[in-house]
Amino acid sequence: MESQQNIKIFITNLSYSNISFERGGSLLEFNQQLANYIILDNLQVVNIYQGYISIEAANKSRLTRKTKVQIQNSKFDTINAGFFSLLILNEGALLNIMNSTFNQVSSLEEGAIIFADYQETETNIYSSSFTNNTSVKGSLFNIKDSSVVRCYNCQMVANFAIISGLVYVSDDGFFEFYG
Repeated sequence: MESQQNIKIFITNLSYSNISFERGGSLLEFNQQLANYIILDNLQVVNIYQGYISIEAANKSRLTRKTKVQIQNSKFDTINAGFFSLLILNEGALLNIMNSTFNQVSSLEEGAIIFADYQETETNIYSSSFTNNTSVKGSLFNIKDSSVVRCYNCQMVANFAIISGLVYVSDDGFFEFYG
């Protein structure tokens, strides 16, 4: 959906728990291109198998506005993302995460929490914690193709990856950490 209107969308107290996808599935998909963020407040995602949240622009040929999502005061716990990441960002995605916790999220690929893929996606994370998350490459983030992930006042404790520690960066991806 692309709109010139000044629409504000707030979703509060949304909860997903005990959901299993056989071959991966989308818990939420965001494709809107609005002037304002869609705000998810107090989102609870617990005990999920192979589920993910997708954020990308619907109309990439006319990318005048980004797909803006803000997750705040939320909890993500005991999630096995399978061969996916919990949050998958593609072209036109702009994500803010505030005051949220990510605990025991795992992926069999790259970046258990965020896969920032094709074409300059942007993620800003504020005052959030990441504990006991695991992945093969980059326990928390996989950042590619001129995408950027910025962390401000985040805690990262006891996360594990076989390759590349907390972050795996390739193809001009960029990670910034501000204590």
